[in-house]
Amino acid sequence: MKQLYILIPMIAGVIYHLGQKRIRPELSPFVIFAMVYGISALLMLAGEVRTAGLRMDGFQSLKSEDVLPLALILVGVVGIEFGFLTVYRNGLPLNLSALASNIGQGLILILIGGYFYKEGLSASQLLGVGVSLAGLYLMKG
Repeated sequence: MKQLYILIPMIAGVIYHLGQKRIRPELSPFVIFAMVYGISALLMLAGEVRTAGLRMDGFQSLKSEDVLPLALILVGVVGIEFGFLTVYRNGLPLNLSALASNIGQGLILILIGGYFYKEGLSASQLLGVGVSLAGLYLMKG
């Protein structure tokens, strides 16, 4: 059942890429992302109010050790947004751009997971990595 949770980011990712691909080139990315993240922030705050009430306990639980993960997420989000906006505005294809990016991310995260978090891979998972690498090679045309 837990494996079904991956459908949430999969479906959201499809919606995200369709939206990114359809942004008109003359629109300012700063205005676009300010609106997207402003509305997203309001929705997340509404969720916090709904779950914690008007106390907003989630903010009180933040500590100084949370600064680095928050900064990493911030840099990642801005990089993803501007990265895919640039990819699509420069005419790269919707059908391969996200796939190539996700395979590349996965491969990098395998290395990070192994080195920093001591996460291992089974033989079948290593075979999957090989298939992914072959897929990247074949996608280059």
